[in-house]
Amino acid sequence: MTNRTTMIEQITTAFRENGLTAAIGAALTFLFAVAGAVTRKAFTSEALVRRLEQELREERKRAEKARIAERDRLEAQRAEDMKAEQEHRKRVERDIHQMRELLFAAFQHPPPQD
Repeated sequence: MTNRTTMIEQITTAFRENGLTAAIGAALTFLFAVAGAVTRKAFTSEALVRRLEQELREERKRAEKARIAERDRLEAQRAEDMKAEQEHRKRVERDIHQMRELLFAAFQHPPPQD
């Protein structure tokens, strides 16, 4: 393990060995180091928040595109089903009309009697 001294020990040593100016310099160095670490942490957190917000926006866009695609697919399926149903109704109506004409023709012209 490394032998690390605390900030108070460093300031005390600087004061004993070099006087008040060195102690103040050591204290200021410590304060600037702390300020730098806090600032770096704040910017890192801010960058992380920005990145997460960007990812959230992208995810929302992707979800919206998926929702629109699903809605369009359902609308296309519904339109196809309606078209098939309409064609079926036309065939049924045509068959009914043909059957009516056939019955009408059968009763209009009785079969010849031998």
